[in-house]
Amino acid sequence: MSDYQAKWERVDEDSPDRCQYIMSQGQCRNKKVEHSEYCPAHGGHKAYQAKEQKELRNYRLNQFKQRVGELTNSDGIFSLRQEIGVLRLLIEHKINQCTSTTDLLLVAGPLSDLAMKVERVTTSCGRLDIKLGRLLDTGKILQFAQTIIQIVSDEIDALEILEKISTRILGAIDAQIITHEAIGDKKLHNYRLNQFQQRVDELTNSDGILSLREEIGVLRMLIEHRINQCTSTTDLLLVAGPLSDLLMKVERVVTSCSRLDMKLGRLLDKGKVLQFAQTMVQIVSEEIEDNEVLEKISTRILGAIDGQITV
Repeated sequence: MSDYQAKWERVDEDSPDRCQYIMSQGQCRNKKVEHSEYCPAHGGHKAYQAKEQKELRNYRLNQFKQRVGELTNSDGIFSLRQEIGVLRLLIEHKINQCTSTTDLLLVAGPLSDLAMKVERVTTSCGRLDIKLGRLLDTGKILQFAQTIIQIVSDEIDALEILEKISTRILGAIDAQIITHEAIGDKKLHNYRLNQFQQRVDELTNSDGILSLREEIGVLRMLIEHRINQCTSTTDLLLVAGPLSDLLMKVERVVTSCSRLDMKLGRLLDKGKVLQFAQTMVQIVSEEIEDNEVLEKISTRILGAIDGQITV
């Protein structure tokens, strides 16, 4: 209880601190409470308590304001990759806690819901990556590689060295351009996840971050276990509703997966493209001994990167 509640002080009739409450006998002679026009007997404590509550709310807001600001201004504000990682962590832990088919069926509902949430977030993530220009068409990457080869051929006359460089660059393209996967290798820590951070990072930065194939596998495993537990037609009819729901979820995730594969199969993360460019520069530097020519080629390659890859 606050100190002001115990203060019942009389004041002079003309005191500016006099309670403003009017009784049948006249104005109250008690001293008003701080931040109020009334004494404790006439509700002055409520204004004081309201002020205390407001200050407490402001404190709580300020307490989390810095963290909210960090999340709001994060480099990954428009990336959903870590949300995918967190959802997949939940799926992983739910499955790992199951020691029998019964355990698995008990979590079938929440597990399938998580799989659908992964599907939705992954689809949105893929769309955002395309719209925000995080991914480049592999056709443009091939054009970029041809530009690099042209730069090198402009600067050197030795056909044997040029052919060797071209072969190595084409080999680097084959190694870097992976169809049906868009790879994100930049760690954007939106969340502070303590002991789970490492595993979320692994899931977030997985080569298959935008693939839904494992979610399809999880859903089909649930269908398989539901059917295998049935020993009669009656049993099968009893699980017909949940089973049909799972089948429809598989249909949706398979459809989304195929769409993502088609959309992202020809796209590559820009971080990988930059690594690819560095690989090409390394290839050239290993084949050319003339430092002046090498510097000239490197400068032109960097210019080509600036012209084609906007990070």
